[in-house]
Amino acid sequence: CGSNSTLIKTPPKLLKAAFMNQFDNLANVVSHYTTTGPEIHSQLDGKVNAFVMSAGTGGTLVGVGGYLKEKWWENCRRKCQHQSTPPKIVLVDPPGSSLFNKVKYGVAYAPQQSERSLRRHRYDTLAEGIGLDRVTANFGLGCDEITWKTYSNSKCASFGNRIALRSNSCIKNGSTTVSNIFIPKSPTCKSKIVDDAIRVTDQQAVNMAHYLLRHEGLFVGSSTAMNIVGAMMVASRMEPGCNVVTVVCDGGQRHTSRFWNPDFVVGERGLVWPAEKDLEGNILELLDISHQI
Repeated sequence: CGSNSTLIKTPPKLLKAAFMNQFDNLANVVSHYTTTGPEIHSQLDGKVNAFVMSAGTGGTLVGVGGYLKEKWWENCRRKCQHQSTPPKIVLVDPPGSSLFNKVKYGVAYAPQQSERSLRRHRYDTLAEGIGLDRVTANFGLGCDEITWKTYSNSKCASFGNRIALRSNSCIKNGSTTVSNIFIPKSPTCKSKIVDDAIRVTDQQAVNMAHYLLRHEGLFVGSSTAMNIVGAMMVASRMEPGCNVVTVVCDGGQRHTSRFWNPDFVVGERGLVWPAEKDLEGNILELLDISHQI
């Protein structure tokens, strides 16, 4: 009141942290749609029959899968595709995750989530970083039905358009700019990004990891082991000469206390630590998938 004093505002304290929100930030799926997907497509000259991997956030599976399918439909319109059917995008899911049932039946639920069996601290699987009890924004894009343009004069990217619609942004993929909504006026075809899902057991992942170390010199983590089991399961159902792609996403050095610890694997999880003689046999028999061929 009547004072000439000036109110001095203290500037906000600068926080040296940021919340990336990787599960629901669509920059995740965009990064794989614009980089990883094109890289895989380019290295295999467009011939990708299947892309198979697990999901944590779902960004890699959906981003890569969306790009590969979009390119197939684009080449189909140009009549220059390398294969007669679109690439098959398959989720690999560990025990206890609800994503398998979401893809298969449209309901995100796993028996381990029932009220009578739900534990306060859940350890339904030996795998770490993959499998979820909910559908993230990134993974959810892979469960939506996408309209693919089947006519030659369309330059709009179907999946990129869906991402842009969800994130209210503009995505640049090569020379094509995708923005907002495109309403087709000609015949179309509809499908989801994620076509199918398969379950991989903890024992299969353990066996695969030990086999890779013994024969390929690869010291992998639980997610990679599950990815490769899933890729082999899908490949065993396909014709010879098909290209099946997966991702080697983690190293064993981060899994020494659980996945590569015999006391934990055998003592805590009740699994079998593979013997040397077992690793010399047929990997398909070791994984118990030889009957699928």
